[in-house]
Amino acid sequence: MQKITSTSELKNVIQQLEYQRKIELEMLKDHVNQIVESLKPINIMKGMVQNISSSPSLLRGVINTVTGLISGYFSKKIYLNSSRASPIKKYMVSNLLQVGVSRLLTTNLDAIRSVGQGITSFFKRKLKKTENLN
Repeated sequence: MQKITSTSELKNVIQQLEYQRKIELEMLKDHVNQIVESLKPINIMKGMVQNISSSPSLLRGVINTVTGLISGYFSKKIYLNSSRASPIKKYMVSNLLQVGVSRLLTTNLDAIRSVGQGITSFFKRKLKKTENLN
């Protein structure tokens, strides 16, 4: 920066710096507003959904986890409604059953899915053979 020699130059530099400060303050306010907006829970959820839907492996992982948890929950409910054991034993076993089924399905869903597809294709072939015989 050059040396200021007159009061008019000083006033001019002060005006320029004040203008620059005003612009930078507006930019800072805009940036803070963007940060506040991005930290709202609804926007965080939107971002998560977009990330999950854009990544096939992440989507498959979420589906596996949800399937495991739902299956575990329903197996617990079925056991609770059908068991005639004592209440304490019933709840202990049902909780263990829920955790076990959830973990089993969450970690091995692809293998279980392929076995299921094999079984359905087997029955489809059998059904086709019986239809061809008739």
